[in-house]
Amino acid sequence: FSWILGGDYLHIVKGIPVYELPNRSRAEHTKIAVNKLLEQKVKLILFVGGDGTAKDIAEIASDTPILGIPGGVKIFSPCFLHKPEDLGDFLERWNGEVNEVDILDLDENEYLRGNTISTLVGSAIIPVSTFIQVGKNSFTAENDSQTYQLIAERIREEEWLESKIILIGPGSTMKQIFSYLNSQISLLGVDVIQNGDIVKLDCTEEEINKFKIDQIWITPIGGQGHIFGRGNKQINMHLLEQMEKSDIKIFSTPAKLRETPQLYLDTGRDRKSVV
Repeated sequence: FSWILGGDYLHIVKGIPVYELPNRSRAEHTKIAVNKLLEQKVKLILFVGGDGTAKDIAEIASDTPILGIPGGVKIFSPCFLHKPEDLGDFLERWNGEVNEVDILDLDENEYLRGNTISTLVGSAIIPVSTFIQVGKNSFTAENDSQTYQLIAERIREEEWLESKIILIGPGSTMKQIFSYLNSQISLLGVDVIQNGDIVKLDCTEEEINKFKIDQIWITPIGGQGHIFGRGNKQINMHLLEQMEKSDIKIFSTPAKLRETPQLYLDTGRDRKSVV
């Protein structure tokens, strides 16, 4: 994007082109663009992306508020709108109040060990608004191992895995539960299991569509509360519309729920929050 609030739409909004990004941009190009924006004395930098983009921008815009429109894979930091559609309401209502927050990103070394642990990578000035999500909290097996084990026992006792094709969403909660069921599902992917056996790990949307899914099992993103549309975009609206509500199971520990006051849907259609 080579424009501020306009670019090719100058007949709608007055804009000032400041920098043209190459087709394949890297972090260095993002930082150049931010410097160009700062030269224009902007009051707020809006960006589309995830935690990596937020980190790059925060390194340069240390004194200027930034706000992310969620469009990345990892969206753990508390500098993003809950959903893109909130942007208009935010801009209309923001009174200029700001706050400093931590910028988080996934710890790649911990991910390789099978853990979703976010690490502090910087800080940023952000607007104060109810339209902005809180940061993702990590809930580890050390805190909730007994609860994971009890959930696994309940699944066995109720025979929830029998004669069903189940789509398993990402997250450390699901991975820990299935470890007590002696199954090693993927951490960040969406998996298909049948009768308790793994059929396909880390499925694409096209691969999921080849199965007749009976149930979907998911866990909220801790603190944020997103259940669909963040980290599991492979699960599309067409599939969700075919499911009965009773066939969508949401798993969580009490500790995670205490830190997650709302559940959110960000599916690309009829986005809304669910109290």
